Formats: sequence, structure tokens, C-alpha cells
Amino acid sequence: MPGPNCLILALLLLLGAAHTHAQGGCPTGCPAGQFQDPSCACYPCTTCPPGDLELSPCTATNDTACSPPTMQLLAAATPPGGVLHLTQDEFLGSFACGVALSGVSLTIVGRPGGGTTLNCAPDMGLRHFDLSGGATLTLVNLTLSGGTPTGPGGSVRAIEGSRLEATGVTFRGSTSGGPGGAVSLVMSEAVLTDCVFDGSVSSSGEGDAVSASGIAANLTVRGGIVDESAASGSSVVLEDGAVGTFLNVKFESRNVASTVTAGTYINNTGGGAVVIDTCLFLGELRFPGPAEKQRAYLGAPGGTPAVLRGAVVFADLWTPSGGLFAGSLVIEPTAVVTVAGGNGGTDAALTVPEGSFFNVSGRLEVQGAGGGAGGCLSVKAGGTLNVLPGGSVSASACTVDAGGQGAGLYVGGAFNVQRNAHLQVSQSSTFFGTGGGVLVAPGGSLSFSDPPYAGSFDFSGNTAAGQPSQLHISTGGTVDFGPGNALAANLAGDVFVEGGCGGDPIFTPSEIYGVVSAGSCPWRCMAGYALNQAPNTTKACLSLGGPAAPLFRNSTQAQAELFCAPGCMGSLVGDGTCHVECLSAQCAWDLLDCRGGDGFDWAAARSRVADSTVPGTVQGAPVPPAAARRDVLELIIRGDDNLDKTIDEHESAAAFKLSPEQHAAAAGGGGHLATA
Repeated sequence: MPGPNCLILALLLLLGAAHTHAQGGCPTGCPAGQFQDPSCACYPCTTCPPGDLELSPCTATNDTACSPPTMQLLAAATPPGGVLHLTQDEFLGSFACGVALSGVSLTIVGRPGGGTTLNCAPDMGLRHFDLSGGATLTLVNLTLSGGTPTGPGGSVRAIEGSRLEATGVTFRGSTSGGPGGAVSLVMSEAVLTDCVFDGSVSSSGEGDAVSASGIAANLTVRGGIVDESAASGSSVVLEDGAVGTFLNVKFESRNVASTVTAGTYINNTGGGAVVIDTCLFLGELRFPGPAEKQRAYLGAPGGTPAVLRGAVVFADLWTPSGGLFAGSLVIEPTAVVTVAGGNGGTDAALTVPEGSFFNVSGRLEVQGAGGGAGGCLSVKAGGTLNVLPGGSVSASACTVDAGGQGAGLYVGGAFNVQRNAHLQVSQSSTFFGTGGGVLVAPGGSLSFSDPPYAGSFDFSGNTAAGQPSQLHISTGGTVDFGPGNALAANLAGDVFVEGGCGGDPIFTPSEIYGVVSAGSCPWRCMAGYALNQAPNTTKACLSLGGPAAPLFRNSTQAQAELFCAPGCMGSLVGDGTCHVECLSAQCAWDLLDCRGGDGFDWAAARSRVADSTVPGTVQGAPVPPAAARRDVLELIIRGDDNLDKTIDEHESAAAFKLSPEQHAAAAGGGGHLATA
């Protein structure tokens, strides 16, 4: 049996073993502010350098864990909905990229004064930010560059109803393996304010700056600059119903050399709504080449039209074909859209393609050049351009290549100028081609008719090689000048009709209100209108007072008309001389010229309108029935006793013994018969 001394020694050994186990093999701990390493030595806890992050604090057995700041760590350390204020000038490589947010919101603000650059190292295969699950990311005063993911969105990818808000952010030099060289939106939203897109590339050619896809995708760009595409793709692409709004944005060439193919600025392939408000689309001053393609907008035929507002300018753009703006378009009443120095290649500077339309309520002013069909404007077969009331279209200083047609305007589809709207084509020329001003192609229709009104036009100063140059009407093309309209005197010998006038190639009477053509080609008027054949007057189709004509004009309205009734020019109304042909409600009953007075032959006037002696025509135009009615003329001459220019029921009864029913019939159903 062991002695007491042995037992005491064994107990001490056991107690020592227990203490060593408790201290991790070291006999004692370390003072505060130190940690003990595996060799049982004590060291001071590390203090992280300024700007570094403390990943974990110092403990009894572990030193403080520090790390240089990375965007991933900083984002993770910011509470959801919080704001991360960066103090660094730049983050490089993997420290700058790879931030993923899902279902949370985060705001990141760059360094005051100069901003912060997040520069992913080349070939890292990373983008800056990934948003999913309805996340919201707000970026302020940053530069995002160098992203190189294999998928979409070189800098930012937003999916699943997420939202990106960026203010004062520059997206530079990122390359994506799919849509969106800088930003990709799939069923998500982005509001980009005063941002710059510079030199990013989509390897798939789908939006070097931004790609938006899906019916819930919504892109808003306010201010800032968008670089042109460096390939044959587009700067911004909208797909599958995505919508876009561009306000005060400058689209320009920043990095593309003049010898490199450039793409479309906005490519709306999905037919979603697009609004372009007060934007500037700039190309380069250069000679056109076969590789160049710099279109402002390309929309899907038949898709939702782009809406242009404010001042929108397309300057020095080039495209091999299809026009600088292709797709359907609405120019709102306050808009002023200018195309300057554009070249449409084999087409006009602006082209309405088959299945598309332009509706112009504001001002559209075009100067440009083109190839075979149209220099400034071209409406393709199956396309339509409507100049709506208050709108105007001007094509000036336009040219078309040798053998081309319609330097100012080429009409292969339908071009309609409605009431109070105007078309001007001037100072345009073809080189060895046809139609220096306007060419109406086979099947094309140019119309100024908006019954009972007409739009207006001015063709002047246009030239074509060796033939009439203002208006060229091809066989099978039609022109409708509308009620009361006529070509100006300077166009009398400057209109060319292919095939002459044999067989009436331009119109049939049921299709038109007024037609003029070269040489002895006839005017023809539809039912309810008659050709004014008065000597020394402009030929025009004048209303016979049918349902399309107003029942009554006051003197101001009548005087404003070229012809207020067949044979009565508006300038004759109230000129001091009684014109029987002006005695109609449409001409304000010639104002007071036929009231009588010294030297007025009452008997002759009464005889002139007697039923048995009324001439069938006056200066070649039929006399309106109202002017042939004795009772109406007598009402005008002596029925208005109080000279208030109206005849009421009592005056009718006193002067002519008309019954109330007869007075109502003469007054057109009203209580008073207006005389002027």
C-alpha cells in the first residue's frame, strides 16, 4: 500500500493536470489587452489600421481579426435599409465587386468631393452588384468600371422585381457576356439620374449601356450621357414589353472611331412604350461608309409608338439603310423635333417603315440626305405619316443620290396633312433622279383633304435634272389637295405626271375634292363640289352647300375663305359692291352690300333672283338654292328694320307676313335669321 507521501504527490499531479487542461496546456492566462498563443506566450491584441475592418475582436486565445475594406464586407456590415458612406478613393479587384443583395435595401454614397471608384480587376469574372428578390440599391457619386461577368449586366444585374436608383454614377468599361454591358434589368426597374455610360460592351450586342427585358421592366434615364454602341448592336435595348423614358439625355459618340461600325442608340425590339423628352442624339461629322450604322431609334413595326416631347435633336447621324428613326412615332403638340445633317444610306434620313406610322402634332424639321427613296423623308408602302391639326413638317436642303427619287419627300405609303396642318418642302434636289421636291410613288397617296377643310402646303425652290421638280406623280400614285386648295402659281409648269392625263391616271371623281396636274390634265371634283371656272382665278373645287359645308358663316369667317361659295371669293364679301353670287348664308349674305341705297337697282336685284329668271350658274358655278329664293333675298334687303343684322319672327311677320313656321324654315330652325 502506498505511503502518505505518495498519495500527496499523486494528488498534486492530478491537480496540476486539471489546471493545465483548463488553460489549454498553459499554466496561466494573459493580462487584459493580450492574448495567449498556442505556445502559451502572451502578445498584445492588434489594433486594426485606420480604414481596415475588425472582423472579430481580440479574445483570450485569438488576436483581433482585421481586413482591408471590401465592398462585400462593408455591405454585409450595413444594417438593412441603412446608408454606407464610403471614404476611400478607390476599391480594386475583388475588393470592389461581388456584392449580392436579396430582398433588402441599401444605399451607397461615394466619397464627398470626388466620388469613389469601384474597379473590378480584368478577367475576375465578377460584376459589381447582383440584385434579386425585390432588393433596392441606391448608388450616389460612384464610378463602376471593369466588370467582366460571363452573364448579363457588366456592373449591375437586377432580377425578380428589384430596383436600381443611381445618381451621378459613371458606368465605364465593363463587358458582359450577355445583355446589358453596364446594367441588365429583367422584370425590374431602374431610375438613372445624371449618369454617364462610357465604353461598356455587351458581347451579345444587346444594350452596351442598358438592357431591360420583360413587361414589368421599366427604365427611366434623366440627364446624363449615353455612349453609342461599339458594335452593330445598340446602346439601350428594350425587350419583351419593357418600357423606357429618356429626359434631357445626351446620346453621343465617345469612344467609337469613325472607321468602326456603330450601332443604334435605342433599340425597342419588344414593342413597349417609350418616351423621348428633350434629348440630343449626336453622331460624327464624317463621310458615310459601308460599315457605319448610327441610328437614333429602332422600334418594332406595329409596336407601341415612341413619344417625342420637348426639343429632340438628331444631328450628324448615319445609317446604311432604314433611316435614323425607324418605327412608329408620336410627336406631341409642344415638341420640336430636328434632324440636321443626317444620312439614311439607301433610305431617307427619316423613314416610316411598312406597318408603322408617324403622328405629328408638333413640329418636325428635317435636313438630310439619302439614297434610292427619299432624302429627308420617306413613307414606305404600308407606312403612314399623319400631320395632325396644329402640326407641321418641313423638309429643306435635302439631297438624294444619283438616280434617287424624292429628295425632300418620297411617298410610297400614305401621307396625310389634316386641317390647320402644314407641309413644306423646299430647296431640295436630286442628282440625275426624279422629284426634287416630292415624289408620289405607285400606290402612294399624298392627301391634304380633311373635309370640309384642307391642310396647307408649300413646295418651292426644289430642283431635279431636266424635268419638272416640285411634284412628281408616278403612274398609280394619287394626290388629293382638299377642298378649296390649289397649287401656287409658281408650280403651274413644275408638276410632272407620268403617262400624262390619258385615262385619268391620278383620281376618280369619287375619290377627290380637288386635283391638279401638269399641262392640260383636268381638275375633277366629287359630288357636292363644283369646279370654279371664273376667269383669272385659281382653279379649285368649291362646296355647293352640301352637308360637308357649314350652314352659315359670319362676315369674318366668309372673308377668310378663298371661296366662301361657288363663284364668290371671300375678298368680295363686304367690299361695297353687291354680288348676287355671294348672296348665301355661307358668304354672310355679302354683308350689307346688297341692302340697297343710292343708285341700287332694286328691280334688277329682285328680277335676278326671281325663280323664273335665276341663272343656273354664275361665272361657271351653280348658284346656291338660298340665293335663288325670293323670300330670302327680300329678308336681307328690307326685312331687318332695326338693322341689328338679324331678323326675328316679328320682323318676318311684319315685313313679309311669314307664319312662324315659314320664318323658322327660313331661319334654318333657329329663332333668328342672321344677315351678316
